[in-house]
Amino acid sequence: MILKYNVSHLDGIIQLAEQILSCIENKAFFNWNESHLKSESLHSLGLVQVEQKQVLGFILYRDSVDSFEIMVLAVSPAHQRAGYMTSLMRDLQQCAAQQSKSILLEVHIDNKPACDLYSKLGFKKQSLRKNYYNDGGSCILFKWGPFSD
Repeated sequence: MILKYNVSHLDGIIQLAEQILSCIENKAFFNWNESHLKSESLHSLGLVQVEQKQVLGFILYRDSVDSFEIMVLAVSPAHQRAGYMTSLMRDLQQCAAQQSKSILLEVHIDNKPACDLYSKLGFKKQSLRKNYYNDGGSCILFKWGPFSD
């Protein structure tokens, strides 16, 4: 079930982030620790995928005048490639479209599964930020929506 994020979901998001950090090969793909998540949650809206009271995926984003900027998103390692992120992203796209807003996000150039998902969901590459991540990797800025250029 997809729900709007509220503070009661924060502990589940932190637990999910700890799972990811314990098994991810390239830490530049996801470097969100408890402190970062708590800080971001004060400024963000979000969506969470919850099953049996457990957070399996989430998106935290900021709402600006003409766009939603995704700050962090993740799915439990045990539930990746099961459609959860697609469902979360489509819900966010629907919300953005209702408000005539675009969606922006950044992704490591070497995170091919994420890049492929965003392309499949209609996101377009906007720009490249070279040497953006702490491993020297570049960042691709993706944008969805024709609502502002």
